[in-house]
Amino acid sequence: MNRFPPALCCEIIRFPRIIISNFDISIYNNDIKLKSWIENQFFFGKSNYKYLKYAPFCDGESANLCIHLGKKRINQPDITSDLNLGEEYLYNGIPINTHILDKYELTKKKFITIHRGIDNDQIKESTKLWPQSHYNDLITKLKLSFPDIKIVQLGVSHERCESMQNIDINLIEKTTLPDIAALLKNAWLHIDCEGGLVHLRHALKGGKSVVIFGPTSPSFFGYSENINIRSDLCKYPCEWLTENWQKKCIRKSNKHICMKSINADIVMNKILEIFQPIG
Repeated sequence: MNRFPPALCCEIIRFPRIIISNFDISIYNNDIKLKSWIENQFFFGKSNYKYLKYAPFCDGESANLCIHLGKKRINQPDITSDLNLGEEYLYNGIPINTHILDKYELTKKKFITIHRGIDNDQIKESTKLWPQSHYNDLITKLKLSFPDIKIVQLGVSHERCESMQNIDINLIEKTTLPDIAALLKNAWLHIDCEGGLVHLRHALKGGKSVVIFGPTSPSFFGYSENINIRSDLCKYPCEWLTENWQKKCIRKSNKHICMKSINADIVMNKILEIFQPIG
């Protein structure tokens, strides 16, 4: 049993937080960079204590702070700019199972992955989700412009992810995480709301995603390589303005207009700005 607690312990949820335990900063005098980082985290934590104490309820407000300081979610932990973190990073994560590409005859083929779903610990019909009918309209348009490219639907379960119309390969409930990694790594395009699969594809350097934003901000959660779409009919993101922001739109009229107003034509036109139609 270790009788001596660590001299330094910190946690990172969104911002770093120094946990003081048997801590004497003077022992780091020989490491100027580390000492400076520690001092800066203490200063930030003291000046912005509410973001640490009241997370996640202040996460929307802290996102605005990050945008003002030129930070995104990906480099929010480097809020003091001591580490020079950007959007790119080395990813050594889960294995990638490319056998699934052979299984569904997708190896060395162009295909589009598409997803509509949210984490299991969040409400099924989150305000972050683009309407199912809009997805179905978009698939029709994709097939007209890109008839030779297969459309593959991803999803954790049928209970969480409703099957879309006219897809070519339905992989809801048929994939492991390594399978998903292979599909996202090799897809010609991925279409989704702001969420985990978009972040995983970026980490894998898989290429562009079309990301449809609503209550969260593309300036904070978006990646520069992606086609990030958000309506200007709802001017400000509403993430964490209320505790149940994912369940209930804060607008009394024109509810969920941030998502409903982004129709399939808008998304398709954005795609065609980047990719030429086939045929």
